[in-house]
Amino acid sequence: MATRIRVLIFLLFLVSQSYAQGNVFNIWHFGQWAGLSFNGPVTAIAGAQIVTTEGSASISDATGNLLFYTDGVLVWDRNHNQMPNGFGLSGDVSTTQSALIVQRPGSSTLYYVFTVPADGALTDLRYSVVNMTLNGGFGDIPAGSKNILMAAGNTVAEKITAVRHCNDVDWWIITHGLGNNSYRSWLLTAAGVSGAPVVSNSGTVITTALNRGLGWLTASPNGGRLVLPSYSGGTCDIVDFNNSTGAVSNPRILTGLVRPYGTEFSANSNILYMTCDQSLMQYNATLATGALIQASQVILATEGNMMRAIRMAPDGKIYVCREWDTFLGVINTPNTLGAGCGYNPFGMDLSPSGGFNSLGLPNNYKFFNPCAPLAVEWLSFDAVLLNKDMARLNWSTSSETNSSKFIVERSANGIEFEEIGRKDAAGNSNTILHYEFFDDGVLPGTSYYRIQELDFNGTYSPSEIRVIENYDVDQSMVIYPNPAADFAQLNFAAEDQEKDYLLSIYDATGKLIHTLPKKPSQKNVWIDVRTYPNGIYFIRFDDQHVKLMVAH
Repeated sequence: MATRIRVLIFLLFLVSQSYAQGNVFNIWHFGQWAGLSFNGPVTAIAGAQIVTTEGSASISDATGNLLFYTDGVLVWDRNHNQMPNGFGLSGDVSTTQSALIVQRPGSSTLYYVFTVPADGALTDLRYSVVNMTLNGGFGDIPAGSKNILMAAGNTVAEKITAVRHCNDVDWWIITHGLGNNSYRSWLLTAAGVSGAPVVSNSGTVITTALNRGLGWLTASPNGGRLVLPSYSGGTCDIVDFNNSTGAVSNPRILTGLVRPYGTEFSANSNILYMTCDQSLMQYNATLATGALIQASQVILATEGNMMRAIRMAPDGKIYVCREWDTFLGVINTPNTLGAGCGYNPFGMDLSPSGGFNSLGLPNNYKFFNPCAPLAVEWLSFDAVLLNKDMARLNWSTSSETNSSKFIVERSANGIEFEEIGRKDAAGNSNTILHYEFFDDGVLPGTSYYRIQELDFNGTYSPSEIRVIENYDVDQSMVIYPNPAADFAQLNFAAEDQEKDYLLSIYDATGKLIHTLPKKPSQKNVWIDVRTYPNGIYFIRFDDQHVKLMVAH
């Protein structure tokens, strides 16, 4: 109980810190002359000069007073006048995330405006610097500080975001390439932008085909995950981000999506929201694989309006852009799975501002940074199937502090884990240590493994999850389609077609949910899954089984 209380206090501290620092995003200007103020009760405000199809960015001071805003091409000051040199930036009003504004660490007056070109422009990522001491305190871009090239040949998709460095001072500026699967992370410090990015090749290749590069690159509030949709590619990657090194790893890929565009995480970083044309989706982002995440899909709404950008606001709610409408949708309790998140399609009326939505909302980011010294620094973790009954698990640590035990856990569904063994830890170490464990109870089908490091003070540090597939090549059942939405056909090998079986269907928790008879001479059995919730199921007969995924 004491541990839970400490965790709750820590999370509440993070939320309060995030919203306090989040005053820099208390004024939004976006779309067609639209404006919102989060200084007190959320209010539609007039005066904005912005007319953009998609991207925009706004920045305020620490008390929530507007400093300036941009569409990636023009820059307006707090009185809605264009800055004297605030024109000709290298973004585009038809770029998903045309601009990103980040205050230079250690400075109270310098702001970097990173700009991204439109899809297909095949131009480079650049930045301009706004100095708030110029133009009588209303700000301007000094000569020689506009459209500074960050890296030659750096063709970028319409995506850019920022994640707080683990030192809680600097920022990672993150983009994705076109024609490749490269994430590029530049470090912004008091000295300026790093000369070269950290490059990670991971996940889906975003080709140069038209509209493949559209869609919001978004970071989770804790800085540990990124989500990257490909609009016309119909995919969405969820990857891990290391805010100490800037590296990306462990892609979980969702496929077959209908033009994914807007993305946002809940404040606890566990739930992903996404817009796909006229639908608003919710996913459990904590699951181990892309297939599991995709199977957790909940359709929160399907509307006549196209739904586009979605952004978390300083009030902790997520706002949903309803294309060419005067209303924003609002997700009122984003940390809640399912319909309990409280989506209201008419949550915010923009008409008092004199403006309305287009496709975008301001490109903001989060200030959470729960980075702290770790009890164990994981160097590697691998799981290898030796035979149908045995798996070998190997893991290494580069350092350990106050570490007591390593608890080995296994799961049939990637969600619910059980302990299968323990290994003594080193206690304290600054050298690389290697550990090994053999599991002689490998599950048929899919097994998920993780290691929990247990400190002497009772806290846990989990490893990443590893997956082993254990299917016999001579398995006599084949199921199609898989995943299934309506019906699945179970086909039997010739030697089993004359036999009489009772098929048992279990959900991912092992609960028996249905039985079906298979009569002699039946070559196949049809299974109606229309009433099955999305998820993983196991169909067993005799000593065999097959895994079925249901995704409506």
